[in-house]
Amino acid sequence: MPLAISLPDAIPPPAAAVGDVLNGKVVVPDANGIYFWFFRDLEELLPEALLRGLVQAAVPRSGDHWCCYVGLAAGQTIHTRILEKHLGDNAHVSTLRHTIGSLLATVHGVTRESNPVGGFWAIAPSFSIENRITKFLLANGKLSWQVTNTSAATEKEVLANQNFVLPLNNQCHGHNPIRRLIRNIRVTFKNG
Repeated sequence: MPLAISLPDAIPPPAAAVGDVLNGKVVVPDANGIYFWFFRDLEELLPEALLRGLVQAAVPRSGDHWCCYVGLAAGQTIHTRILEKHLGDNAHVSTLRHTIGSLLATVHGVTRESNPVGGFWAIAPSFSIENRITKFLLANGKLSWQVTNTSAATEKEVLANQNFVLPLNNQCHGHNPIRRLIRNIRVTFKNG
């Protein structure tokens, strides 16, 4: 497992379980800002090679949840990004869903199959990738957010921090092997 570090000031602790967001118990702001995804069961999500790569990485942690992703909601609201894109059962419109789907498929030994009707996620039909992504998010996900007009600058500040790693963000980590491994897994499932 990664080295656990306490949450930096730039990352608020998880405020809502995914299930509470989906059923309306927690209202996600209809405003611009940045949002953070925390996950509990990294062993289910991350291939062994990626877990080994994270052993020496410092990943922010709050309780039993690891902060793995930061997203920007500029031009779209935090509400839209989280509820319509990331929780909307469509990996085509969510980098996070695409990454999680690719990783879950890899961990479970599923390979992408050619299917002219199925498109982007034309992998083994019995695997039901979109359902597995949503189940993983519900079982393991928590969220936090910050409403801000300077979200692009704040997101870049969080991602530029070299003291920790957010393993599911494609745009950070520079030339870190973790980034290359995740990128290669994503490309495999995108291009077949």
